[in-house]
Amino acid sequence: MKKITHLTVVSVALLLLSACTPGPQPAVVWKFNTEGPIWNTPIIAQHSVYIGNHHGLYGVNRNTGEKLWEVQCGEQVYISPHSMADDLLYFGVRGDHYLYAAKAQTGEVTKHIDLEDKQVILPPITANAVVYYATNDGMLHAWDSQSQTVMWSTDVSASLDSSISVADDTVYVAGNWQGELLALDTQTGAQRWRMKTNHQGASKAIVVDGILYFGSSDGHLYAVKAQTGEEQWRFRTNGPVDGISYTEGTIYIGSEDHHVYAIDSATGKQKWKFKAKDKIVTSPLSGKGAVYFGSLDGHLYAVDAGTGRQIWAFLTGGPINSSPVEADGLIYFGSDDGYLYAVAPPS
Repeated sequence: MKKITHLTVVSVALLLLSACTPGPQPAVVWKFNTEGPIWNTPIIAQHSVYIGNHHGLYGVNRNTGEKLWEVQCGEQVYISPHSMADDLLYFGVRGDHYLYAAKAQTGEVTKHIDLEDKQVILPPITANAVVYYATNDGMLHAWDSQSQTVMWSTDVSASLDSSISVADDTVYVAGNWQGELLALDTQTGAQRWRMKTNHQGASKAIVVDGILYFGSSDGHLYAVKAQTGEEQWRFRTNGPVDGISYTEGTIYIGSEDHHVYAIDSATGKQKWKFKAKDKIVTSPLSGKGAVYFGSLDGHLYAVDAGTGRQIWAFLTGGPINSSPVEADGLIYFGSDDGYLYAVAPPS
């Protein structure tokens, strides 16, 4: 018995030593200082990466990190990877009254729509030459970029914590002031269905094989039929679900309960979960057997996609509110320390 106990203690000690030993770290290929907190997800296009922060919008060489151009806006920029179409970056600026478009190559800005006394409150979404944007009066608007006219405007009770997503011929607004998910016709703005959750605020919605998945501030991940809104299942966490992604039968979500979860997309059953040191408000990125995500504890984490076991953790100088994206083997993300990072995972 003493021998067994001794071996067990030695094994536990070795396991603890292994857990405390720093693993391989990603290499910083470059980092670009925007001099302001970054809450937006980087946009990758050809040889450039575009990022907005609390002061402006930047175009950066994707290979070198050299600044290509800069647009100073003076306030938080609302933009996302779905805000780009036809070499134009559509964005809003907190506190002003325009929907903007900037040329991706030069940063030259055109004021496309005068919103009068209204303000853009969420990143615009582009799909099939239409730009969808929400304003602070709760309205969702569809603007045809070819005819330069507003196709329709519909009251969806949109809030700063809502999300807009487009799939096929439907635009989804999740987490409005009434805690609802709305499905609207992309051409007319007519409501197709609505679903009630328990709280205002939601992640973006994603549609896979006719099922729509979205996270809610009520702490649940929902799976509903995209055509009808009929609930298929729900999965409960202990905090608002702010980030979501899908890869090969698995839904990955980030929760403010400090965990990332891997959920079977068909059954809603948990495969694994990983706990960070603070809230996770970003969407996980999966690829090449790993899942990457940032946390308000300042780390970008990489965990094994099959088990959730930590591979490495890269520390920045501030909380991470920016979801990571990948291109040509590099991971791009922003931090509240003001830097846009390009890192290469260890091989």
